[in-house]
Amino acid sequence: MKNILLVSLVFAIIFILTTPSVLAQPFEPSSFTFFRDLVVVNNNESQTLGQGFTVNITIDHASLVSSGKALANGDDFRIVWGSFNATTHIELDRVNVTPFNTAITTIAFSVQADVAGGGTDTNYSLYYGNATSGTPPQDGSVVYDGAFAFYTFENNEVKDLVGNHDGTLNGTTSFIPNGELGGALVLDGSTGFSDINNPGIDFDFNVADNITIEMWINRSESHNGVLISRFDVSGSKGWSFAGTPTDNLEIILRASGANSLKVTSSGPSIKNNEWEHIIIHYNGTGVGSGIRMFINGNESVTVINEDNLAGNDFNTTKPVLIGVFDGLNFYNGSIDQLRISRNQPLKSHFITTQPRTTFSVENTTTPAVDIPPTFSQNQTNGTQAGTVVLHSLLWADDDGLDSFIFSFDNGSGTFMNDSSVSFGASPTSEWSNVSKSVPATIGLTIRWRVFANDTGGKNNASTIFTYTSTGAGSPVVSIDSPTNTTFTSVPIDLNVSADQTSSAWWLSLDSGPNITFTPNTTISPANGFHEITVFTNNTLGEEGQASIFFTVNVPAPVPEPTISGSPATIVLVIALMLGLVLILTLSRTDFTSIDSIIRVVIMVFIIIAFAGIIISFTV
Repeated sequence: MKNILLVSLVFAIIFILTTPSVLAQPFEPSSFTFFRDLVVVNNNESQTLGQGFTVNITIDHASLVSSGKALANGDDFRIVWGSFNATTHIELDRVNVTPFNTAITTIAFSVQADVAGGGTDTNYSLYYGNATSGTPPQDGSVVYDGAFAFYTFENNEVKDLVGNHDGTLNGTTSFIPNGELGGALVLDGSTGFSDINNPGIDFDFNVADNITIEMWINRSESHNGVLISRFDVSGSKGWSFAGTPTDNLEIILRASGANSLKVTSSGPSIKNNEWEHIIIHYNGTGVGSGIRMFINGNESVTVINEDNLAGNDFNTTKPVLIGVFDGLNFYNGSIDQLRISRNQPLKSHFITTQPRTTFSVENTTTPAVDIPPTFSQNQTNGTQAGTVVLHSLLWADDDGLDSFIFSFDNGSGTFMNDSSVSFGASPTSEWSNVSKSVPATIGLTIRWRVFANDTGGKNNASTIFTYTSTGAGSPVVSIDSPTNTTFTSVPIDLNVSADQTSSAWWLSLDSGPNITFTPNTTISPANGFHEITVFTNNTLGEEGQASIFFTVNVPAPVPEPTISGSPATIVLVIALMLGLVLILTLSRTDFTSIDSIIRVVIMVFIIIAFAGIIISFTV
């Protein structure tokens, strides 16, 4: 599989697109020695890459010239709508943004068909290697979507890539290589500007003309800086487009001192020291309501300050000035991608991320028919949030697979590309297997895709696969103690467990308030019938619970026997009782008998012992 040029683009399209004419002229691929397939990839997932938008490709043309493969003047460099193996080939207009025969030659052409969000178009080719190819089609108005003047400020010059409206530098000016897209013009705010001394009829604006001026700017400060203007020396007739000290935009169309139209924006504001995309559009109605302004794709609220143009023309024969108005209000900052259109539908060429380009090896015009790698059987081994998920895709290629790049969106809305991974020893069929951590958030839209190339340099991008991150399910809670029984003592063990890792535990006894706890613990409920409910949640916040009923019946303690009354009273009563017993015993005893005397003595000891026992209970 041979050569591929990837052109990755991100476009924001906010207005209705018109269809530019396609230059359907004969083209014979076999008359050129070399070609490269071009693949246009729309990396914007939510918006269509519209027909007519401009694509830049950059190549080391000097190396091709030095090796004898291409002409130094670039005439044999052709952009074709239709891949090499297509049955129809249409040669497209192209413009060399930077000079040919350099290491960074940049060529621009326009997209010929819509590319859906996240989609690709492989129907483009670049041909070269024909010494008798003649002059290529190079209509800049076709390449730049109907503009009659377009300035990229490359090569340290104010060159119009569409017409012949080149500018001359004056005062303190400079260029930087890292503008919004390539080079940019820098004006110092005091003397620097560019004049277009031969604007021609294209700049002869009339009151009924539909006019659009579009550019990227990077202001160094908030000031009354004119971006582009064309006025008489007295300022009594002409037009201007400027920024204001209050960070707004302003347009003036003036036929005379008494007949003028002046409109300013009132939000969103222009930021300083940042690249901002701005558009001013006048619809040819001659009234203030016909003015529209846009900043970074967002339409501004406009304020009409003067609205009495009264159908009068504001055209003048003076030069067009970039960055100044008749020696006043010099602009301080940078300008890039200046586009001027007349009598064209209003469009926006606002791009949030500029295109990037890469090249593969070149191919000859007599290659074997080949196809890029194919894919099937996309698989994932799960969708659970907070886990590592394996993403698998089966690839096949007749010539042998070389490597792949895995691209992953973890729910943030942005794809991140991994480093290239080798398939191994050039297999003709192999899986791309990549494991990725899914964030611990339920309900995220996870997206992934794979880019693969084979040993010949041919590549392919898979479709975008999606899934939604899911939970682990509610934890299953087990209550090992208490059980559904009657307990006759407290405290009672509370032993619980869950089938997932828990982040917190809490309980509710008899539908009471929730109480947090750490397993395992004890509880001491009162006598009665009880219900305890135990709750836990997993690391994803999913909750599980379990309940059990039990009874507590702890018996009341048995009191020890006591004798009531004070100790003195009890002793007195006992003494009287013992005395009475002793008297009765003595009165009936025959003291002439030894046996009787012994019985009396024994009785006395028994009474004394008994009395001692009774007294001990009272102390």
